[in-house]
Amino acid sequence: MDLMRMSTTYAKLQTKYRNFGAPTVRVTVDGTEITEKLGARLSGVAVELTAGADASGCSFDVLGEYEAKNTDFAAAGPVKLLQLGAKVEVELGYIETVSVFYGLVVEVEYIYGDEDAPCLHVECMDAKCLLMKQRRLAIYSEKSITAVLGELLDARPFSAYIKGKDIETQREKIDMLPVAGEDDYQFAARCAAYIGYEFFILQGKAYLRSPPSSMTPIMTVGPDAGLQSVKLSLRGGGLLQTVRVVGVGAVDGEPVSGESAAGGSFSKGASARQMLGQSAKVYFDHRAGSNAEAAARAGVLMRGCRHLPTKDETGCA
Repeated sequence: MDLMRMSTTYAKLQTKYRNFGAPTVRVTVDGTEITEKLGARLSGVAVELTAGADASGCSFDVLGEYEAKNTDFAAAGPVKLLQLGAKVEVELGYIETVSVFYGLVVEVEYIYGDEDAPCLHVECMDAKCLLMKQRRLAIYSEKSITAVLGELLDARPFSAYIKGKDIETQREKIDMLPVAGEDDYQFAARCAAYIGYEFFILQGKAYLRSPPSSMTPIMTVGPDAGLQSVKLSLRGGGLLQTVRVVGVGAVDGEPVSGESAAGGSFSKGASARQMLGQSAKVYFDHRAGSNAEAAARAGVLMRGCRHLPTKDETGCA
């Protein structure tokens, strides 16, 4: 099942999770489910998922494992598995659970205090954190950007902490792609953004893909169907009418250029469109060797940087 293209309803979820009656968490460490098989008592389980620049993470406490007689945590319990670098998968749900996080242990705290009972505090992050700590100097040439990133994601230790990867191929080769002064994650995110792709990790799988064009809702909710609070913000400070890219012709060295115009509507009424006016941003791209390449790059910048529909996509002037 493609989790990023599926849809559902609140009623279906209510049936699947038995009316949301029994919150359930399961944590698997290096292949061993510790909540049922090892009797781990978990508290304060928190999972934070993001497709942004940060890594997704989770944290939890393990209670009841301290043995006063031995002045140590039980050697036969989950403590033996919860070590730095251990692979962790967290499932959440209501009796029936689904995997929501896959990553590794990055911090372990053994806590013994006067007021609270002794416990083990565990912090985990997804495999992005392994890219963030690596920095290299390299120059890639005569390869596509997706081929370069595919090699990066195949390298260890990153590849050892994901369940797989889904790379959408982009065949256009590059003359030169330097890597300097940034970590591997910054490099991957920058390269993905350059060609209008997304790079993220979902349930342990790494994705490099062009953004979906469909705007079909995943689920419709309301005050009578699971919605507890909502906040909607409209910001117009960054809206642009045009993005223009200029470069140098690959054959004759003459200037080339291309642009992309915003289309569609941004709010009710005409005031937002009026605010755009003739606003524009111009970028220089040394890889744009023709007018067509400059226009394609302008379209990527308009969609990716400002998240606006383009004239070509909407048919609007």
